[in-house]
Amino acid sequence: MDEAAKALLGATQSGLPIEERPFLALGKDLSLSEDEVLARLTELKKSPIVRRLGGVFDSKRLGFMSTLIAMKVAPERLEEVAERICRFPAVTHSYERGHDYSLWFTLIAADADALERILEVIKGETGVGDLLDLRAERLYKIGVNFSLMSKSKAAKEVKEEKAVLYDGKITLDDKDRALIRELSRDIPIIRKPFEALALRVGLSEDVVIKKLKYWERAGALRRISVILRHTEAGFNHNAMGVWALRKEAAAKAGELAAGLGEVSHCYLRRSFPDWPYNFYAMIHGKTEKECEKAADKITKAAGGADHLLLYSLREFKKTSMRYFA
Repeated sequence: MDEAAKALLGATQSGLPIEERPFLALGKDLSLSEDEVLARLTELKKSPIVRRLGGVFDSKRLGFMSTLIAMKVAPERLEEVAERICRFPAVTHSYERGHDYSLWFTLIAADADALERILEVIKGETGVGDLLDLRAERLYKIGVNFSLMSKSKAAKEVKEEKAVLYDGKITLDDKDRALIRELSRDIPIIRKPFEALALRVGLSEDVVIKKLKYWERAGALRRISVILRHTEAGFNHNAMGVWALRKEAAAKAGELAAGLGEVSHCYLRRSFPDWPYNFYAMIHGKTEKECEKAADKITKAAGGADHLLLYSLREFKKTSMRYFA
């Protein structure tokens, strides 16, 4: 991959401009023609490094409920239980991590009642009742730009996305939901992709662009971007750091973690008597040492709190949520 392709992936991770010809606007910043951007992205989309080019939404603002689940699964049953859980469309990510709570997965449902129903079905189907429902209480950061450039160039390229908190869900009609459903898949890599989306859902291009800009301002649409497979991008070491913090220490640690390029997600979550950890940061690095350095910075900001660094040992599932499917 040449430097132009790396720069293009960096720019498209930060977000596609929401306008009639977004790839033309993107190319101007990269000294590439619209045709070059379209050709390069089309080829990159075929490669293992790019998972998707589409909308990234805030599930809460769309009215959905999400949680992180940790399950204590016997080693001999891990693959079988993971396979059963991954069948659920509501499960978007699932990993094995190095702990007695070995199976971790994210779950997104239409509302709190639906979430509880799905959890009960999962318990019944797997026979595993020892699980932690680690719902988020506060979001500090979500989103990261995996830089493929050299460090000197990457400093200019990376645009970090800190959390912006919004209350309540936005109002949506049937055509809004149809548009979100389309954006939950891949958008077409053509000169006027929003025109093509508009035709699919029975709206005008102008109306679609106005809706997308409004959703972006309202915090429902985080961005329209390339999503990379981080291991294919060279970030082979991925650790979920968990800390047991007082809430006043969490604010300081959250501010620090949100500014770290290695951290993609950072939350304050529920804790339990036998699981005191309430502060979570997902850390990505090309080496374990990079992950450990980032974790050490957070620990220092938190005043040396008790913590664990749980590395991803196996990925069972990683997909984007298909809203209103």
